[in-house]
Amino acid sequence: MENETIRLEHLTVGYKQKKGVYAVLSDINLSFHAGELVCLLGANGIGKSTFLRTLSGLLPEISGRVYIENKLVEDYTEKQLSRHIGIVLTEHPRLHNMIVDDLVAMGRAPYTGFWGRLSSKDKAIVTRSMSLISINKLQGRMVDSLSDGERQKVMIARALAQQTPIVILDEPTAFLDFPSKVEVMRLLRRLAHDMNKTILLSTHDLQLAAELGDILLHVAPEGISRVSKEEVVEKINRLLNF
Repeated sequence: MENETIRLEHLTVGYKQKKGVYAVLSDINLSFHAGELVCLLGANGIGKSTFLRTLSGLLPEISGRVYIENKLVEDYTEKQLSRHIGIVLTEHPRLHNMIVDDLVAMGRAPYTGFWGRLSSKDKAIVTRSMSLISINKLQGRMVDSLSDGERQKVMIARALAQQTPIVILDEPTAFLDFPSKVEVMRLLRRLAHDMNKTILLSTHDLQLAAELGDILLHVAPEGISRVSKEEVVEKINRLLNF
């Protein structure tokens, strides 16, 4: 398929330790395409973060292959990969004395020169990214003064400023109140559909995933499998009828 952005072939993810290899998930065969919002579901500690970090190139695969736009992930330099994948991790960045504009502008780092100076084009992309996320009102604010929801939107705007075809987010709705969760998930769906991006995220918000996700993947010890929205809704109903 010509709009395939990620392809996984017999992928095993985990950690290489002094005592040997610890595999978390094995023999994963999946592909993702432009314009898809993909939601990864599963219990804490099951391997969702390890899987996403491996796709992002932050962790080496134990075995198998990860193709990013038809090229093996290990064949990219770090700078090259940053032009293909934007990453938003769960951890909040501890940034003091930095304004929102500068944090979003960090998304242009893969394209700027040694000194990191922004061209007029870079500045226009930063402004547009903030506008697309509707955070113009946060211009000039200090990052450490933001609420959790505001900070998450800023991090998404930074990833958007990278202008990558793929955006990977680890628990983007964690720590948010429910209205903010809905807003962020709707935003990510709109970005995937309107900007033809592959957006892959992990989440515990089953209802929102079922309503807004294009592809739902269940992560379990036996591997990763695609599930229908009806199956997710059925699970929610079972949880509510305790």
